[in-house]
Amino acid sequence: MENTHDRITELDSSFGRRARERRQLLGLSQAAVSSVMEAHGFQWHQTTVAKTESGERPPRLAEAAVLAVVLNVPLSALLDDEPDDEVRARTVAADRELAGMQDYIATRRKQLMLERHGVSPNEMVSVDELGLDPGTVTAEGLVERVQLVVTRRQADREEADDGVDQQAP
Repeated sequence: MENTHDRITELDSSFGRRARERRQLLGLSQAAVSSVMEAHGFQWHQTTVAKTESGERPPRLAEAAVLAVVLNVPLSALLDDEPDDEVRARTVAADRELAGMQDYIATRRKQLMLERHGVSPNEMVSVDELGLDPGTVTAEGLVERVQLVVTRRQADREEADDGVDQQAP
């Protein structure tokens, strides 16, 4: 039978593990979390965050509540005794959803940049069609490549129109 001390130690460890996973998911450093905690009136340092995440230093109730706010989760999400596999599965699903949103934002940002440079929506082209590495392309390079593709499309249309005109009686 598990004694009370072991159960408390496990709660402290799982609280810290969940806080660390959430902090990492948000892309926050331990120093950033400690700064925000200090701004809320707690004497936290990077080492305080590290010890809390490892379960060495259990947070006081008020600290736990504010930490949940900082990590943008309900306090219960840091306290619930969920199976680790379930937590990980939800985290993976959230990461995939976030990646999809980031892709959409990147695509939309490129579309807006092209529109700002006078490229109309029906002149939009895919990154695959441009043959560019999206991670290294510059704004000028992208606009130049789009203009080449649009010019090629117009030439293809004119050529197709000429073929139709020549076939007409």
